[in-house]
Amino acid sequence: MIFVDKKTERLIERTSYYLTVVFLFSIPISIAISQTALFTAFVLTVFTLFKKGEIRTLRSPIDAFFLFYVGAEILSTIFAVDKFQSLILAKRLFLIAAFYLVRAAGKDESDLGTFLSTFILGVLVMAAVGVYKYYSGLSSGRLAPFQIYMTAGGILMMAFLMLAPIMIHVATPLRVRILSVVASIPILLALLLTFTRSSWLGALAGLITVGVSKTRIVLVAVVAIVLIFVLIAPPQFIDRARSSFDLSHPDNRGRLLMWKTGVAIFLDNPLVGIGDIGVEKVYDKYAPPWQERQGHLHNNLLMWLVTVGVVGTTALLAFFLKILQTEFLSLRATSSWLSNGLALGAIAVFFGFHVNGLFEWNFGDAEPLTLFYAIFGLSMRAKEISERKSAS
Repeated sequence: MIFVDKKTERLIERTSYYLTVVFLFSIPISIAISQTALFTAFVLTVFTLFKKGEIRTLRSPIDAFFLFYVGAEILSTIFAVDKFQSLILAKRLFLIAAFYLVRAAGKDESDLGTFLSTFILGVLVMAAVGVYKYYSGLSSGRLAPFQIYMTAGGILMMAFLMLAPIMIHVATPLRVRILSVVASIPILLALLLTFTRSSWLGALAGLITVGVSKTRIVLVAVVAIVLIFVLIAPPQFIDRARSSFDLSHPDNRGRLLMWKTGVAIFLDNPLVGIGDIGVEKVYDKYAPPWQERQGHLHNNLLMWLVTVGVVGTTALLAFFLKILQTEFLSLRATSSWLSNGLALGAIAVFFGFHVNGLFEWNFGDAEPLTLFYAIFGLSMRAKEISERKSAS
């Protein structure tokens, strides 16, 4: 047992809480600030829980599945083409700290509301800067405020999907509903200006999930949004959206070629993959000589098969399915507009993230993956708070 006086203990707890707020606010703005705040807050949280003898409260239903994935990463690194790079890139394992931190830091619904509001505020700052840079000619034709447009698109997509269930919940206070609608406008504008098709599709997939889970009015709204977009959107947006379904489009032809190369790499290294490394290490060996070398394959599932093989992919699929099951349990256990909205938002984000990942390597992008884990933490904590209320 570590002995710390009560005053110091309270100071550490408050510091951890405020660092969690900084972490959530800065995810859309600065990876350096967000990661520093995340891991500092996590260490302080673990210290506090250990000191109180409450470290076991960090246990969760996903622990065993995550450890299965960790084991697969270790196995893949042992047989990796580049063991050092595989060891370095495996640092993404530590991003799971976002889930445990947010879950531990949220003591009640008020905290969860603060966390969501703080994150949305950070996204609004990102959107405002991005829109300004776009219309000022300071970006290269696609909205990229503090990060590349694909990363920005993923963050904006997830922010919107967290707001959508709150906007439609029958018990949401009018003021909160109005603020959510107002906040969604610049977020959606910024999302469109990224011209990131995979994030657009992810947003639609998440909205459809909300509609299927909650009310068919959302499904009608999705159809209406698509029709309005087709009727009034400027030509460059229509062309970009239409290109998603055009296999002859240069971007799509490039993706198909790299996926074909990825399949060849996987078939040659099926069990544990080439290691958690950039595929540029082996790309030239499997691609035609005229094909441009790629660092990744713009598809999560194929990248898992290539880098960590069947063993690692099985571990990851089991891990994510367990997350989804836990999120559905949260949805069933919550009833208030905030807790239920967070639970449904997390499910929408789950499907949006993975639809996005059909065309991007967003699992390999620190900001969207960290945010995905943090949102899962909000969902599970909402469930635990609701269950505690029901039992009291």
